[in-house]
Amino acid sequence: MSFSKIALASLKYHRRMTAFYVIFLVISFFLLFIIDSLKISLPFIYSHMEDLLSSSGYSLEKQSILGYIQEPTETIGRYYDFVKKAALIFFTALFFIYFFICQIIKEKEYLIWKNSGNRTLSWVYFNLLEMIFPLFIFFLIFAAMIMLLQHFFVGIILNQHLKIIEMVHGTNTITEQFGQDNLDNLVVRFPRTNQALIQTILLSSKEWTKILFISLGQTMRNFIFLVFPTQIGAIGVHYFWRHKFGTNN
Repeated sequence: MSFSKIALASLKYHRRMTAFYVIFLVISFFLLFIIDSLKISLPFIYSHMEDLLSSSGYSLEKQSILGYIQEPTETIGRYYDFVKKAALIFFTALFFIYFFICQIIKEKEYLIWKNSGNRTLSWVYFNLLEMIFPLFIFFLIFAAMIMLLQHFFVGIILNQHLKIIEMVHGTNTITEQFGQDNLDNLVVRFPRTNQALIQTILLSSKEWTKILFISLGQTMRNFIFLVFPTQIGAIGVHYFWRHKFGTNN
């Protein structure tokens, strides 16, 4: 029997572990995707604000306004970087604990695997296959959801932009102009002394599709670099733990 069939059979046999993995996968992937979308969409919004100023007769004031907007934009960008790093650290720890517990549960299977003449390296490959199959299926489903529910994701991203701008800069945003009927509009309020500059940025559906799929690709890449080393590390730590405490045969 091929490793792929064994991995699929193991996923079916360990239903509870598979269920926990799917739950962790959905939550972590979705949150990382939203964070990546926020980071990637920010330069698009700034670029459209620049175009809007030029097309609205603000050419003379363009540089001063953009200079005023640039600082809070960079601050928000750094905030997104921090949130992403914190999320990656948290999910790495979470998946490490999960993978390590899985190795403890499957310890008898590992002994049978070893006694059957298989090498430890093949056990690592087998466990990676168990992880890849749900991830690949979820990736395809998530990509389809992005195409079908683009306005839903755009609404989440824009709402988060507004909330984070308000949280980071203590700025009240005019959310009344941001409704379900116009999800492509982002209302951004940047304070100047006691006043505020309000601009509405319109991103086309094509641009949002580009943003979402760039974010999806980046999230998938980050997720692979997160779970692959974590899975291998958990197997290695468990292998060392078994040898140290003399539980191996």
